[in-house]
Amino acid sequence: AFSADLSSGRKLTVNAMSAETAQGSANRTAAELISKNMDLTVSARKVDQGFNAAPQLIDPEKDVFDKMQGLKSTEARLKWQLSSSLKIDALFSDGEGVGVEQNKLIRNLFMAWSPSKGTGLEMTHLEQHGSDPLSTMFASVTDQLVLTRDFGKLGKIKLTDLRQEFDGSLAKQPGLEKQALQFETKLNST
Repeated sequence: AFSADLSSGRKLTVNAMSAETAQGSANRTAAELISKNMDLTVSARKVDQGFNAAPQLIDPEKDVFDKMQGLKSTEARLKWQLSSSLKIDALFSDGEGVGVEQNKLIRNLFMAWSPSKGTGLEMTHLEQHGSDPLSTMFASVTDQLVLTRDFGKLGKIKLTDLRQEFDGSLAKQPGLEKQALQFETKLNST
């Protein structure tokens, strides 16, 4: 493992692990950059189909390696507070089989922005696809946009736009489009 304190309170950590047996190998490379308002992690893992020594590893991810036989994956996670009014949280993950026809894709993104006091905008994107039966059954893309405005004593308004699409490879579920407008106010002074 390599770790370095960078300027302005930032820290970079890079680590790698490699284990080999006669039946195959397992590898991981990961990097993390941490600062006062950001945490970025990028990792890559690969476990050969024949590698069965994961339970004997002295590694915090030995259980992950045990479940990953025959797979390789890359993953990036980001938590970033760009300002007091703007926040991003993201996960991007890709996985595929090593010598086996299997793949998985995950894209999750959340953004929250408050351009002024009482006003908020949130955007969510959730996407999942894969070739294994369970992933195919639940494969979908969901996008949601929420706008809120607080008018003080006059009340609050919330506008939501939600769209969801399903892969349909195994389950023929219909897509969903939903728009909602909510208004909340105090009707009497009790």
